[in-house]
Amino acid sequence: NYLIEAPKGYFLPKSPSKLKRVILDRQSLNFIQPEKLRRQFRNMHHELEINAKKLRENPKLLSRLEGQISLFLSKRQLKIFKKQIMTKDRIPVNRYLLPEFARKNIGKFPIHTGLNCFHASIAFQNKKLPTLPFVNLREEPNHHPLMINNDELWRALNVYFYEIDPAQNDIKYGDIVAFFDVPVEGSPNPNYRALKHAASYFFSGFLFSKGSKSPNSPYSIKTLDEEWQTWSKHTERLAVKIFRRSFEKISLKSPFIRSDWLY
Repeated sequence: NYLIEAPKGYFLPKSPSKLKRVILDRQSLNFIQPEKLRRQFRNMHHELEINAKKLRENPKLLSRLEGQISLFLSKRQLKIFKKQIMTKDRIPVNRYLLPEFARKNIGKFPIHTGLNCFHASIAFQNKKLPTLPFVNLREEPNHHPLMINNDELWRALNVYFYEIDPAQNDIKYGDIVAFFDVPVEGSPNPNYRALKHAASYFFSGFLFSKGSKSPNSPYSIKTLDEEWQTWSKHTERLAVKIFRRSFEKISLKSPFIRSDWLY
């Protein structure tokens, strides 16, 4: 229920947003530039929990969730998740329901410039995907080698993903929500220049993303509406498309792995 039909081929969110206050102690401020902190924390981060008790009472819903996360979590993670479901009443999403890249980086600030929303959206799928030469075609001067540009993400979406119509199909865990600046004529077939932002979908309208390529931008969980509120300020005619990974097409073989920036 988060999407309604917009210009042909696009979709818009309709849920209202709410603001919350974030309080930091004085010691934290000694390491952060106050003005940049103020700007950054206008965008909240959510700490999510799964109601395991209700899932146990609804085997069909539990099976559906397990089927979706099984495409992204390791066998070990799935085993731990199933144990938590059977023994706990509430399960923290950050710890048990995130794939490797998102779990290691959620809430953290990278130390390099260039690691942006486009990189985060495909690294959520698999941390090796942004290292593929076909995806990461060129390196930008003075930026981290794994920075992904909008043309590189657009190529990846067209090769390794397929577009779905959320008016006809439910959005699933791991789907990429791509934010576009809709052309004046409302064309349903934009090029990469119209691609402004990307995020990975969880469930219940929550997304995993990174706000920008700046080191001051953390990896976080926000609602679709919060993302919409942010990007509508920077985009004249904002709308979204939904892309789902094709597991039959993708190959993760790569001649190199760049993971030195993780900490």
